[in-house]
Amino acid sequence: MYSLLFTVMDLTMNAFWGFCLCRFFCSFLRRKRLRFGGDCEEAGTGSEEWHAGGLHRGGWLLWGFWMTFKVFLEYVRETDYSSVGMLVRLFFLYGGLLLFTGLFYCGKRGNLSFVFVTFAAVSEISRFLAYTVSLLGNWLYTLSFYFWEKGFFDNVQQYVSVTKAVAMAVQLIMNVIFGLVMWKTLSCVRRTCSGELSLERTELMFLLLPGVTGFLFCVLLRIIMVNVEEQIPSLLYDRYPLLTGVVPALLLLCNCSILYSVKLYRQLQRLHEEKNRSAILERQLNSMEEQLRETERVYAGVRAMKHDMRNQLAVLAELTERPGARAEFETYLEQMNRMLGQLEFPCRTGSAAVDTLFGIKCHEMQERVPGIRFDAEGFIVPENLRIYPMDLSVILGNGLDNAIEACERLAAAAPDEIPWIRVSALYRTQCFLVEIENSFDGRLSRLPEQEFPETSKGDGQLHGIGLRSIETVARKYHGGVDWSAEGGVFTLTVLLKSKA
Repeated sequence: MYSLLFTVMDLTMNAFWGFCLCRFFCSFLRRKRLRFGGDCEEAGTGSEEWHAGGLHRGGWLLWGFWMTFKVFLEYVRETDYSSVGMLVRLFFLYGGLLLFTGLFYCGKRGNLSFVFVTFAAVSEISRFLAYTVSLLGNWLYTLSFYFWEKGFFDNVQQYVSVTKAVAMAVQLIMNVIFGLVMWKTLSCVRRTCSGELSLERTELMFLLLPGVTGFLFCVLLRIIMVNVEEQIPSLLYDRYPLLTGVVPALLLLCNCSILYSVKLYRQLQRLHEEKNRSAILERQLNSMEEQLRETERVYAGVRAMKHDMRNQLAVLAELTERPGARAEFETYLEQMNRMLGQLEFPCRTGSAAVDTLFGIKCHEMQERVPGIRFDAEGFIVPENLRIYPMDLSVILGNGLDNAIEACERLAAAAPDEIPWIRVSALYRTQCFLVEIENSFDGRLSRLPEQEFPETSKGDGQLHGIGLRSIETVARKYHGGVDWSAEGGVFTLTVLLKSKA
C-alpha cells in the first residue's frame, strides 16, 4: 500500500515536472515538422497554442519523452548513494533532454541555450530547496522514536505505521514545495521574456551566467551532500548543522539571480528600443527639415522669378522688335527655361512630399557621388493610396540614404564603375510595393543573429536604425521588409497595405 502511494506520488511529480518543461520550452521554441527528403518546416509558436488551451502536438511529444526517460532512469538507477552514480544519472537526464530538443525543436541557438540552462538550473534549485524539508522528516522520526521509547505505542505495527505516514507526509510536502518553486520561477521567466528572443553574445552570456552558477552549485551539493562511511549514508547537515540555513539561503539567491537577470535584460532591451525610437524620430525630424528647406528654396525662386517677370518680359519685347536679334532672343529664352528648370522637382510621382524628397536626394547624391544615375520613373503614387506622405518619406528617405552610402563606397572602390539607383513602385488590390535597387561593391557584413546587414558607419550602437525605421512603418501598415544582394545589386523591398 505504502509502496503504491509512493510510486503514485513519484509519477505525479514527474508528470507535473514534464508539464512545466513543455510549457516553458514551447514558449520559446518551435517544433520541427520533418518531411521526406531531409528538410523541415517550423510548426506554430508554442506560446500562442498554450493560451488556446492544452498541450499541442509538440508539447505532448516533449512530455512523453520526459516521462519515458525519467521512468527509465528511475528503473535502472543504482541503489547506492555514491556521488558518481548521481552525477551520471544527472548527465544522462539533462544530456538526453538537450539532445531531444536539439533534434525536434528549432529556434536560435541562443534561445535554446537560454531555455535549457534556465530549466535545468531552476529544476535542480527547486529540488534542493524541497530537499531541505527532509530535515523536518528527521526531526519527526526522532520525535516518533521518542514516543516509542516512552510507551505511547501499543505495538511495533503502530510505530511502523506512524513512521510510514510521516515519510509520506514529508514526501508530499517536498513534492509540493518543489512544484511550487519550479512553477512560479519558470512562469515569471516566461512572462518576462517569452517568444523569439534576439540575443547577442554579450546578452546571452549575461542571461546564462546565473543559471550556470546555480546549476553547478547544485552539482556541488550532489557531490558533497551525502557521505557514505562503512555502508552507512550520512548527510552533510548532520556534520555541519549551520549549513541547514546557509544552503537554502544560497539556493534562494541563485533562484532570485535568475529572475532578476531576466528582468534586468528586459529593462535594458526596452531602454535600447527607446533609444532606437528616439534616433528614428530624430532622423524623421531631420528629413522634415530638409524637405522644408527644399520647399522654401523652390518658393523663394518662384517669388524671385515673379518679381523679375516684368523686366524679363520687357527684355523679350525689346529683342522681338530689334531686327537680326533672333539668335540672341533664342539664347535668352534658353536661359529662362534653364532657370525655371532649377525651380522644378526632378521627378513627378503624384505626391508633393515624395517629389520634394526626391529633389533633396538628387542634389545630395550628385554632391556625394558625381555622375550617379538616378531613375524614379517607375515610382508613381496612386491618387487613392491611403498611406500618409510622411510614412512614405520615412521609407524612401532611409532607403535612399543606404543606397547613396553603398554607391559612395562603390565609387571609391571602383572608379570605373558608374553607380546607379532605381526606385519603383507597384499598386495592386490595396497593396503598395516599394522597391529600391542600387549598385554596391559586393561586400556585405551581417551577423548570424541579425536580421539586417550591418552598417558601415562609425556609430555601431545605432546599427540598422534606417532599416528598423522602415520596418516600423511597414508593420504599421500590416506589411513587411525584405532584402536581397546578388550580382552587385542590392534590392530593398517594402510591402504596405493601403488603409481603407
